Amino acid sequence: MFNKASKISKAFALLLAAALVLGLLPAAVYAADVVEYGLWVGGDQVTSENLSGTGWSYEGNASKGTLTLTNANITGKYADGFYGNINIYNSGISDLTIELVGKNYLSRADNGIVSRLEGFSLTITGSGSLDVKGSDTAIYVSSGGSFSIVDTEIRAEATGDNSGNGSGIYCIGNVSISGSKVTAIGAGIGESIYTWDLDISDSVVEAINEEGFGIIVDGSRSKKLRVSGSSRVTAVGKGDMEECLAALKYIGAIEISDGLGIAVPGDHKVAESGVYKLIANSDGSYAEKVVIDRVYPLWVGGEPVTVLNADDLSVIEGVDAAEKGARYDPETGTLYLDSVNITGKSEAGDEDETANIFNAGIEDFTIELTGENYLCGADNGIVTGYDCTSFT
Repeated sequence: MFNKASKISKAFALLLAAALVLGLLPAAVYAADVVEYGLWVGGDQVTSENLSGTGWSYEGNASKGTLTLTNANITGKYADGFYGNINIYNSGISDLTIELVGKNYLSRADNGIVSRLEGFSLTITGSGSLDVKGSDTAIYVSSGGSFSIVDTEIRAEATGDNSGNGSGIYCIGNVSISGSKVTAIGAGIGESIYTWDLDISDSVVEAINEEGFGIIVDGSRSKKLRVSGSSRVTAVGKGDMEECLAALKYIGAIEISDGLGIAVPGDHKVAESGVYKLIANSDGSYAEKVVIDRVYPLWVGGEPVTVLNADDLSVIEGVDAAEKGARYDPETGTLYLDSVNITGKSEAGDEDETANIFNAGIEDFTIELTGENYLCGADNGIVTGYDCTSFT
């Protein structure tokens, strides 16, 4: 009887063990099938089984995909030994797109977004917006990667809470901004935008850091700042010659498409410091503000007429007039002068001479006079390269 009971006990134990093993098998198989992606959102790793969270979702695989942010407010962070705490950290997806829906916020981390490893591609796009703050850097793209901002709105601010310095956008690679509004704010002596190559088209870009740099285009002499289309670019920096701080600093060249130009400072120069070039004022001091915008082929009182000053040329130092007493209408090609005294002058064409008013490219140019107007202090009062100039 003892042996029979023992055999029953052994059989029961075997059945129980088999049931336990069978019960554990699905979990083991599940664990083996989970694919971990090199992407963390708010401290949570994205995997094949963890593809969404509060305000975010991911579609794709371990090498390419789209992270959609929908009215997200992400304060959680991933802790990296080198980069510190990060709201969104990409160390494995070589081609990542972040799609913005609604208003999205990233904050309370050392870095808002970090995309690292050689050759990575990061694109931020979408009908929504992104406000990202980081103590050290708002958006960081490293190791020769590319960063594209397409048809969206981004505000990237470095608060400088850790060291006092920080960068709004820092990319060791190429940055392309198209059809977007971008505001980048640096801290301390950091850069608002730092990149090796910067291409801006049909966009409004503001890079502001009154204590440091506005925009730095670094890398090599083959790299460039390109501005085209209906773009407006504003860079603000400290303008310190001893510390080599400036609104706009670059190594290669600036390429600006037809119709655009450096509107501020009006009478600018290009200064050099080592391998770098810096936009400077007429007296050689580094400019604290540089604006690239629509520039008309007309100089009045020593400065170009631009989309910024056309409606009221009295803001030009060399133009003494009541508010809006001097203005230019680009639609009709008409310069209106009402009791104006113009003493400022600019170079007039290829000749080594100056003029108070220089028309460099307006074919049907009209000057409409009201009251008594005076031009003086230049080699020539008015110089125009076209026959179709009339006075009314």
